[in-house]
Amino acid sequence: MFAIFLWLLKEILLVRSILTVFRDKIMKKLAFILILTLSALFGFSVHAASLEEIKKKGEIQFAIDGSSPPFNYYKGKEPAGFEVDFARAVAQELGVKPIFVSKSFSTLLIGIQNSNFDVISSSHAITDARKKVAHFLDPLYCTNAVALVKKGGPKSKSEWSGKMAGSPTGTVYFDAAQKITGIRDVKSYPGETDGIQALLMGKIDMFFTDQFIALAASKSHAGKLETGDTLLKQVNAWVVSKNNESLAKELNRLSEKLMKNGTYSKLLKQHVDADIRCK
Repeated sequence: MFAIFLWLLKEILLVRSILTVFRDKIMKKLAFILILTLSALFGFSVHAASLEEIKKKGEIQFAIDGSSPPFNYYKGKEPAGFEVDFARAVAQELGVKPIFVSKSFSTLLIGIQNSNFDVISSSHAITDARKKVAHFLDPLYCTNAVALVKKGGPKSKSEWSGKMAGSPTGTVYFDAAQKITGIRDVKSYPGETDGIQALLMGKIDMFFTDQFIALAASKSHAGKLETGDTLLKQVNAWVVSKNNESLAKELNRLSEKLMKNGTYSKLLKQHVDADIRCK
């Protein structure tokens, strides 16, 4: 009888722990949606540093997620990648020092609303919902989101039914994957590297991410990973605080200058080795 009691207690604790994890995930997502909605409806905001204030301060803060090679990641303790080097070039043109702040991708839009940094340079796919809470600059590049799978895995859309998928939290990939009929479930991960590791460990069957992040992962894990079908197409851009027109206008001007003088193409060749400018 005592053994049965212990078994029942163990099962109750197990169910409780599962429900707690599930509840926490739901609450985090609801909190994120609530903050975005309230900001859009009531205009909650913190003063964003203007172009003049940034120049006076002598530095500009760029926020990155730091886990998205070849766009932004870390080589040791130093930020690297196309978006990082392009940000350095923009800062040089602006005459200020670039400061890079690493945050989880899912918190970046909330951070820019609270003016925790000046620019999100981990490019975001432009959507109507996001434009309600932040100011998007002119498109920086256009890419596809694809399925990354283990070698021999479900590359084709026809193979996705019944499979377990994963995607970074807060991305358009996650939202799109949830709408695919037949997929068993879509797990969210804090960053690209977390999801790719879960894929390698067999916890998920496919991981939805940017095509060039998928390509970089397949190269770094040669013979273990490969890319599959396209999930969606996206137009990507940097983000600043809503109504920070002076900064947005100047950053757009400098970006256009760097695109025309060859800096943009040089950095694309160096980091991405593909022409992904929006046509």
